Amino acid sequence: MIEAAKVIVPLGKGKEIEARVRAAELQAFTEPYSEDGVDEVIIEVPEEGNLFEESLLVQTIGETPYSEVQVFVPNSLLISAKAKLQELGIPDARQLSEAEWTPGATYETRY
Repeated sequence: MIEAAKVIVPLGKGKEIEARVRAAELQAFTEPYSEDGVDEVIIEVPEEGNLFEESLLVQTIGETPYSEVQVFVPNSLLISAKAKLQELGIPDARQLSEAEWTPGATYETRY
């Protein structure tokens, strides 16, 4: 279960994800960063304090290529969220060098 997520996608792809998020009855906000050539999409549940399934995150990303997925989860759900996302096809991001990462998920816990 996830509190919120941030997805970094190529510029112009954020609105596609935002439309799928809204169809899943979640909230989404897209911030374009033209200078970097990316859109940042924030995904969250309309009511603060509620959580959503990892599968909804994967569905909303769909086939859109991403460079990063940042997932915000409660401490107690960190291990299960990582396992579910890996099972659904979003691996953990890994640092290849000081400046390069493999695309994937990073996690931040709140409490």
